[in-house]
Amino acid sequence: MSWKKPKTIQREEGVESWCRAYAHERGWVSRKMNGLGFRSWPDRLFVPPPKRPEASRFWVEFKRPGKTSTPDQARMQKDLRNRGEVVYVCSNKQRFVEIFDGHHHYG
Repeated sequence: MSWKKPKTIQREEGVESWCRAYAHERGWVSRKMNGLGFRSWPDRLFVPPPKRPEASRFWVEFKRPGKTSTPDQARMQKDLRNRGEVVYVCSNKQRFVEIFDGHHHYG
C-alpha cells in the first residue's frame, strides 16, 4: 500500500485572511462583520480608498469549498441586495481576485 499526500483543504479563515491582504495592498479597507448584532451578516465589508470616490463598497461571505450560505445568511444577503448593496459569496482566492478585479467600480 502506497502513501498519498492528503489533499489540502483551504480553510475559510486562511482564504479570508489572504483576500483581506489582497484588498489592503490595493488601498481598500475591510471590516469583519461579526459579533453582537451582526449574526448572519456577510463576513466582511470592503471599502474603497478615499481617492476613489467613484468606487463602491461590497460585502463578501466566505465559505469553505463546496459549502453554501445558511438560510439566515441567504436572507441577510437578499435583504442587503434589496437595499442596493453588492454581496458576493466566495470560497477561494481565485474567485476573490475575479470578484475584486471585476467589481464594476474597481477598474
